[in-house]
Amino acid sequence: MPRVKSAPEKHTFTREEETIRADSRRWQLSRFLSACQSPNQASKSIKSKELSVDLRDGIVSRHRSGEGYRKISAALNVPMSTVASIIRKWKKFGTTRTLPRAGRPVKLSDPGGKALDREVTKNPMVSLTELQRFSVEREEPSSTALHQSGQCDRVAGQKPLFRKRQMMHNAACQTTNQALKSMKTKELSVDLRDRIVSRHRSGEGYKKISTALNVPVSTIASIILKWKKFGTTTTLPRAGRPVKLSDPGGKALDREVTKNPMVSLTELRCFSVEKEKPSSTALHQSGQCDRVAGQKPLFRKSHMMHNAACQTTNQALKSKKSIKSKELSVDLRDGIVSRHRSGEGYRKISAALNVPMSTVASIIRKWKKFGTTTTLPRAGRPVKLSDQGGKALDREVTKNPMVSLTELLLSVKF
Repeated sequence: MPRVKSAPEKHTFTREEETIRADSRRWQLSRFLSACQSPNQASKSIKSKELSVDLRDGIVSRHRSGEGYRKISAALNVPMSTVASIIRKWKKFGTTRTLPRAGRPVKLSDPGGKALDREVTKNPMVSLTELQRFSVEREEPSSTALHQSGQCDRVAGQKPLFRKRQMMHNAACQTTNQALKSMKTKELSVDLRDRIVSRHRSGEGYKKISTALNVPVSTIASIILKWKKFGTTTTLPRAGRPVKLSDPGGKALDREVTKNPMVSLTELRCFSVEKEKPSSTALHQSGQCDRVAGQKPLFRKSHMMHNAACQTTNQALKSKKSIKSKELSVDLRDGIVSRHRSGEGYRKISAALNVPMSTVASIIRKWKKFGTTTTLPRAGRPVKLSDQGGKALDREVTKNPMVSLTELLLSVKF
């Protein structure tokens, strides 16, 4: 038997769904009325009218129950793109209300101003960020609006900068700093510094010396470091222009120079009464003309004997003018090469021909590099050809017009 379809059950709407459907019908009616107007007025009316908060909440509740965009759009008669944008905004910000846009904040309306007054009266220490959450229309209250409403841009109260414990600590630090400043202004005496060094040399540590003499550990460390570096605890002259000598310093300077005329400027600084640095100007004014240490003799007796021996050797070498002043002949150089080719060593050739071994080595090295023992032209401006060289050049070029420059250099003697 054919199967008879049963009639679908009639869906009953709740009060909330009935309210949403009524809002949707009102929105459809306003859209129909706007369509009857001119196209420009219709587009303006569609854009200017915003969906109510209840209708947007209904779209989100249907989406959360599992309905799709198309089904929600057909049920509430809202474009599917609007449904999608409302759900996207809800997922991103967690609300369907209209958020404040970028740019200058909008002016508060009367309900917004009254709500602002109520919140600030209730909590005078409320911040500007918290006021934005409590606003009725979710408008962003600007500082101008707050000032106009008489609240003068209220902000949250600040915490106290310092607690009682911190104040006590700061007072103790100030007392310590004042004590340190008083110690810094006055310099330690030379006796106290010498006592610090003597205690250090006896084996006491920095902390023990500091406790015994009531001197900071850092000061003790710097004094001992200075003593290790310069060998003294007195104040050394600092960098910069030398200070002018006082009268006692000038007299002490005169006594030292009179006692030892060969004293140096460095030694004078050590002997000065006030340990002042005597400048060359002060020395000149005192009549000492910037004394320096006397020079030692350039040569001792042993040096003189060594120099005499060196002079004798130099004269002996100069006497052999034939070796230095005159160049070895080509025949002698060829004889050196022929002996080398026959297997003789440098020392044997030098002894046989009475030629220094270094000269023998250089001649053989030149022959191995250039294949000749003749004198090659040196770097620089070429020498002018003599008459014999010019005639030999003419003969070579006439004999072989295709001769190269290298071959001419090897064949022609300058």
